[in-house]
Amino acid sequence: MSEERAMPTAFAADAAVRLNLLQQAVKMQPNSAKLLYKLADEYAERGDDDAYAETYRAAFRIRQSLRLLRQIGAPPALSQAEFVRRRARPLVARGLAYAPILAALAASEAILGDRDAARFLVDYERFFRCQRLPAPEGFSEPEFHAQLAGEVRTKLRYFDATAANAIRKGWRHYAVLDMPTPATRTLRAMLQASIADYIAKMRRDDHPFAAARPDAFKLASWAIVSNGESRHVPHVHGQAWLTGVYYVVQPPVSRAPGSRRGWLRVGAPVAYGVGPDQGWDERLVAPAPGSLVLMPGYFFHDTQPMEVDEERICIAFDVVPAELADNIMIEDV
Repeated sequence: MSEERAMPTAFAADAAVRLNLLQQAVKMQPNSAKLLYKLADEYAERGDDDAYAETYRAAFRIRQSLRLLRQIGAPPALSQAEFVRRRARPLVARGLAYAPILAALAASEAILGDRDAARFLVDYERFFRCQRLPAPEGFSEPEFHAQLAGEVRTKLRYFDATAANAIRKGWRHYAVLDMPTPATRTLRAMLQASIADYIAKMRRDDHPFAAARPDAFKLASWAIVSNGESRHVPHVHGQAWLTGVYYVVQPPVSRAPGSRRGWLRVGAPVAYGVGPDQGWDERLVAPAPGSLVLMPGYFFHDTQPMEVDEERICIAFDVVPAELADNIMIEDV
């Protein structure tokens, strides 16, 4: 009996020592995201949700992490999904509506069978927008997109397959909207106007995505050039409050009746065993030139392979809140 009574005390002592050591380590290395995440975990274990959220925010501002999402596992385990939900809910309740946290919470709610909670978070009717932008003044639509395509092709980097990125066998042009060239400069102004309209029409309420609407942000951008082998696996954008894509060149195969080749799919994270039955809707978008998609950064999306050697070009971008803008990385999962 004495051993049984002593065990909780011993565990408490170990936890207190661990917490003290982590606090001291963070004082010595205040910019170590790794230490801050460990300290946040320690606060979560102790049930100190306020300190947990404050420390997690400090860590995330230094290094955006997909750790909660990855802890679900693929295929998922119910115990892991429950663990992730317990860790995500206190963060979201305290205003940490970062994309990986909301994605992890939505996925765990769906896995655990709470359709209403998943549908509330992944609200397509409210937050998903797809529209056709007219060609800017001084351009015909074919001229504008031909010029954009030419500017995109000037500086491409090839990606085969990496753990840090969702792209497979495709090309990227980084910071494309920062170019001083005529078409990209014009497109940047068009996109900024569309983003401003999206934000202006959003009411602030108890939805964590709406409540986290940034007052200031930076626009991070990149172009994607794809051919028959190229695709994007399902992913979210870890730094983005809002993410978007504008289509420039459409492959002919995507126009064929009944074809979905080269299309964007926004939908359930199938790797986690989640589908429409868990309250997660789906949207499919043809890559038609002039089409603009805007959606929260935590909405899972991927592209359908084309499987023919035809070109597809789009320009993607993230609306990155000012608090994260010092460490912009074009990384996804």
